[in-house]
Amino acid sequence: MNKIVEGAYVISVVKGSPADGAGIQVEDIITEIDNEKVDTQKQDSVAKMILDKNVGQTINIKIYRDKKFINVQVTLKGQS
Repeated sequence: MNKIVEGAYVISVVKGSPADGAGIQVEDIITEIDNEKVDTQKQDSVAKMILDKNVGQTINIKIYRDKKFINVQVTLKGQS
């Protein structure tokens, strides 16, 4: 039985960004941030979840890639 993985589909990653540094790739699916599931009913769910965090804070992101789940840590930085 194939289960559909729900989350936010990554369509781009900015070179040099914290996401890039953590190894997040185009076509990954972000399923959780700090153990909180991404709300697939809200288009800006991931952005709001990250905006609730602080610059310098390290967050745990669970992604789905190549038929497996991977946990990565991302340290947030301010816009330059």
